[in-house]
Amino acid sequence: MMNKKITYLALALILLVVFVQESIARTIPQSNANPLLKRGEDKSVCVIAKAVFDDEITGLITLAEKEEGCTFVFGLFSKGLDDPEKNCFNVLIEDCDGNVVANLTDSIEFVDGGTKPFFTKIDLDLGDLVGSSSGDKRKRQNRGTGNVDVTSKSGGIGRRAPILQAA
Repeated sequence: MMNKKITYLALALILLVVFVQESIARTIPQSNANPLLKRGEDKSVCVIAKAVFDDEITGLITLAEKEEGCTFVFGLFSKGLDDPEKNCFNVLIEDCDGNVVANLTDSIEFVDGGTKPFFTKIDLDLGDLVGSSSGDKRKRQNRGTGNVDVTSKSGGIGRRAPILQAA
């Protein structure tokens, strides 16, 4: 009887040692930690802005810049762009002075009434377009903002939405 208790205790101790060794071996060294845990160490700033159309044309365009000069644009128009073959729509990004800085028309597939979801990468410094990326609201207000224009060559459509930095 005593022999069974010692055998059971020895087996339990061996299993405990094995489990402890496994848990120690699986710990991640701090140098290989998940990069999401180190988010505060990154000094670069990601600028995100959006242009919302909610009148006769309904849609949203979002602009995101991770690295300076490289901006990702994605969006969708759900209504208001009727008869795309007849109207030949243009989607343009303009700075605060009205100068065209990017033409998104070629990357958008128009369907009757709107567009399919679209995504493109453009060479544009979004911080310059929407203002300071430092978070100083006074600087952002002084520098003005850009716009996204949707127009048709036939002149039937002409809508503009300001590009606003997301909070």
